[in-house]
Amino acid sequence: MKNASMFIALLGLIIFFNGCATPPQPSITVSRTPKVISLDIDPRDYNEIAKEFYESLISSRRIPNGKVIALGPVIESMDRGYRFDARLLQEKIMTVAMKNGRFNFSFAVDAIGDNNAAEARYNIMSLQFEKEYSVDPEELITFGTLSNIDYLVFGRLSTHTTNRGPTTEVTYTYSWKIGDCRTGLLVWADEVEITKSNHIKED
Repeated sequence: MKNASMFIALLGLIIFFNGCATPPQPSITVSRTPKVISLDIDPRDYNEIAKEFYESLISSRRIPNGKVIALGPVIESMDRGYRFDARLLQEKIMTVAMKNGRFNFSFAVDAIGDNNAAEARYNIMSLQFEKEYSVDPEELITFGTLSNIDYLVFGRLSTHTTNRGPTTEVTYTYSWKIGDCRTGLLVWADEVEITKSNHIKED
């Protein structure tokens, strides 16, 4: 009888404590928040464009090692509201070039320096490239002689916007041409495209 009473008391305590126990709480709370992809070019895009530019230039084998290549004018034809930092892209290209060491890159403005005659030629070529997407060979040769560079890079950036319901897609097209400042001839051309979207994605 005594054992039976102890058993009943113990059973009562178990029921009491189980009834008062707090259910276990999760240690980590996960929330799913939407992410908006920016329509602007971001730092990773600049790196990718610079890499594509340099790899394409090397694979073309159009320019001998050790030559001086100047990064020249960049013409922008973009829809209003989008931002692109041409100078930043040129700096990224310079960084890739310095790591590789195959060519010697410089900024055209640095090559010009205080040479007014070279600056005048450069401005003429920039205007011509903006209007006609080409450069007079004689102007290029004269500029190369005055600035002591071997090749000049011309860049052109454009955007194309497409709306699909609530989603907007912007395609950035960056085109390059390189002119030989000794012959006045175009020796290389290529382009790269990056499409950005404001489509909302969830984790």
